[in-house]
Amino acid sequence: MLFSELEELSLVLGEPLEGRAGGHDAIQILLYQYKLLFFRVQQEGVSLEDYYKGFTWLQKSSSPVTAMKLPGVGNRAVLGAAHAICQEKGSILVIDETDFYDFATG
Repeated sequence: MLFSELEELSLVLGEPLEGRAGGHDAIQILLYQYKLLFFRVQQEGVSLEDYYKGFTWLQKSSSPVTAMKLPGVGNRAVLGAAHAICQEKGSILVIDETDFYDFATG
């Protein structure tokens, strides 16, 4: 789903779920007036198949990607696939310290 306004995000996805970072990040991106491509996954950091579906879509898409953030993901394979797409699209991969720790020690 592609969003460009905060109101759209709220109408389509509803309120962010407690304990999930994706909603907060999405709001921040839209407040800075960037477009947001949002892939909903069943469970952050766990539903690996959902991430790979999103990656497949991104690889086929001609849409520009400025940055990619996968909150709650410390899985090396998923972050590696995301990094490859970021290199291909000339964008950056953003991860927080908790996910980096999981990646580095996993």
